[in-house]
Amino acid sequence: MLGELIIFIVAGLGAGIFTGLIGLSAVNIVAPLLVIFLGFDAYVAIGLALGTDVFASMSASFVYWKKKQLEWKPALVIVAFALVGIFLGSFFGSWIPSVYLSIIVGLGIGVIGYRLAREGFLKKKKTPKVRPLFAKHKKLFIFLFSMLIGLIAGFFGGGGGLMILILLMSVFKFKIHKAIGTSVLAMTFIAFFSSLFHYINIPFSLTGLLVAGIAAIFGGFYASHYANKLDEFSLKKTAGTIITILGIGMVLKSVLYF
Repeated sequence: MLGELIIFIVAGLGAGIFTGLIGLSAVNIVAPLLVIFLGFDAYVAIGLALGTDVFASMSASFVYWKKKQLEWKPALVIVAFALVGIFLGSFFGSWIPSVYLSIIVGLGIGVIGYRLAREGFLKKKKTPKVRPLFAKHKKLFIFLFSMLIGLIAGFFGGGGGLMILILLMSVFKFKIHKAIGTSVLAMTFIAFFSSLFHYINIPFSLTGLLVAGIAAIFGGFYASHYANKLDEFSLKKTAGTIITILGIGMVLKSVLYF
């Protein structure tokens, strides 16, 4: 019981820290820890992780709002279009065997971590550019990309933080800090509905969610305050390496116990 409590607290703190610092979905931290150390079913772990994402993103959003680095309208537009994808993804995701879902999610998490770490080690800063096709069909791409974010959130469990960040910087032309603030606001709603649909399909521990959620609030609040004070590349190296290890661990455990 004590070990389980510690994992929930560590998962929540880690989720809050990474969400507040770089707008990364809490699922990248929480789901692997629950699967690896507590033996959670992948679908249940994703549902609880998304619930934790709500607390982490809500806490971070408050800080970014106070710093005037957040825009409500783009966030709500993305959420509105993402709802359809969330419903479909959550519904069909419950049909996939746990071992396959663990492998798929683990691989996805590993790739995200690798890309973050690579940018950090190479000290390479990417600035998405708006292609002429995007500019011409801006509304269509916002709709399609938002639906894709919702589908991934419901199906694979990602709150879509990095994808929302890319959308805001490339299509809405937001600066990095405002993009992070707006993305975590959108993640709050996307993660809430995704977690709700997961819970309706297969319930998860509300006590565990509360413990992880409270820890995520503290992590998100303090991490958001320091987000602009840390070196971007050092942050990417650390976060990317940890996330990659967690993703690989999730895949290996699923394969070994297949």
